Order: sequence, then C-alpha cells, then structure tokens
Amino acid sequence: MRDVRVNEQGVLTDLPGLPSRDHQVAAMWEKSWEPLVFQYIRRCEGLRCMLYVHDVRWKITHYVRSFLEEVEGMGLPVLLVLTKDDRIVGELRPAKKGERETPEEVREAEHLLRQRLMKRARKSLAFEGVHIHYSTDSTNPSCRKARRRMLRYLESIVATGSRACPRARACLIGQGNS
Repeated sequence: MRDVRVNEQGVLTDLPGLPSRDHQVAAMWEKSWEPLVFQYIRRCEGLRCMLYVHDVRWKITHYVRSFLEEVEGMGLPVLLVLTKDDRIVGELRPAKKGERETPEEVREAEHLLRQRLMKRARKSLAFEGVHIHYSTDSTNPSCRKARRRMLRYLESIVATGSRACPRARACLIGQGNS
C-alpha cells in the first residue's frame, strides 16, 4: 500500500489491485492482499471513502462485485471512478464503406457508447452511488470538468471528518452523476 498526503488534510492510499479480467493476480489477492485490505479498512478509523477506479471498457468481475459489496457493508461510502473514457473511440464501429461521419455524429456515437458502458458497470455492481467519468485528456473540457468535480467530492468528504457522518454519505449517495 502506498500513502499520498493531500494538502495536509487527508491521505489517499493506493491499495493492491483486484484481479482483473485476466485473473493474473487472483491467487495473490485471495491469499495476501484481500486480508490486508480488509484489515486496513476495519482498523483505519479516519478512512472516509473508497474510490474505486474502474476501466469503463472492462466488464465487472466477481472479485470486484464481492469486494465492493463488502466495503459498502462495512459502512464505507464508495465513489465509482470510470476511467479510460478517451479510449472508447477505438471501440466504435467504423462508418460503412463510402459513408462519412460528421464530427457531431462521432461525438454522439461516443456519448452513446460511454452511457452504455457506464450503465453496464452500474447495473453489474447494483451501484446506486455517485460515479464520475475520468480521463487524463486535459484537452477535453469534459475531462477537466470531471477532475474538478472529483476534487470537490474529495474536499467535501475530507471536511466531514468521519465515514459515519451523514454528510459524508450524502456526498456520495443520491446526487447526480457525470
């Protein structure tokens, strides 16, 4: 685990990764990392929120589903961060031979695919909290907006003082999503 102090107000802890779709680290997760992560969650009284970062292009595995169910069952609010929005362009079907798509048509197709992938992830997780689409593409205004939005959520959560605080849960439950 790696800790990063943020503005002397909070700490972000990078936990060992869950097994992904290729199950490369499944044995490590089950044997070592899972007990370590849950011990950390139980013992870290100052822990206010879990940011779960998920590549929107990948399907949710049973490891992810059971992990987030257990985390939420421990009373820890979860912010779902859907990444790799900028890479879904490669998953769009090319225009039919002889046809050209306008930039507006491409943007609309990207938006529809992004929405479909987001709904798939939320449904697979039975997730009712807040999600944010996140990309490192700083040339895209919506990506910059999403980063600012995530920062506002984190600042609000840090200001609450506790995961048990109703304000912390209100920050992440029942608000609109980007």
